[in-house]
Amino acid sequence: FDQVGTGTLTQAAEGKTYTLTGAVSDQLLVRLLEPVDTAYYPQFQVYRPDGTLLCSGANNPLAEALCAPNADGTYTLIVQDYYGASGGTYRLYTQRTNNPVNATPINFGDTLSGTIGVNPQVRAYTFSAAAGDRVLIDVYDTSGTAFYPEVTVYGPTGAQVCNFIGSTTVVEGLCLLAANGTHTLVVGDYYGITSGVYSLFLQRTNNPSGA
Repeated sequence: FDQVGTGTLTQAAEGKTYTLTGAVSDQLLVRLLEPVDTAYYPQFQVYRPDGTLLCSGANNPLAEALCAPNADGTYTLIVQDYYGASGGTYRLYTQRTNNPVNATPINFGDTLSGTIGVNPQVRAYTFSAAAGDRVLIDVYDTSGTAFYPEVTVYGPTGAQVCNFIGSTTVVEGLCLLAANGTHTLVVGDYYGITSGVYSLFLQRTNNPSGA
């Protein structure tokens, strides 16, 4: 989790196979990027420990899905060309949206700087909140690149609560939370292809911190 792996499909119909450990309480975010403009159309499939299909994703240049394991054990992830006709290079990224790896704690009222380095990586933050809180989130691209900021909020179980997609420089959203506990906030490039430096602001609009 929270690593970008690279690989190459060298011929038609080829698949590359990976394994990862999942638990019944996990929510798995999978992002597969085709970083070079070729005929390769990225597709991935995730299989449960018993070999049945859990989830899949296919899109060009970025395939993405949030998968919910229903068993503890070793899961299989296969990368292919959707049409089975072309080879190509790819980058593969996985993360948990519950208990994310390498997450940065953030408090209400904080403004933090962050960097998206090697795509399709995202940056995860965690914060504590209560049911009924309304959370204001702002992300601004301070690097002046083509970074297109996207913000997603996940609840304590890892299920998606809110998703906001902004302009080419800024995204802002107000998210109503439904549960008590630790939430995950994820910042990334919407298209998954551009690096960038950004500024992130988090605040409650009910009972704001430091007002």
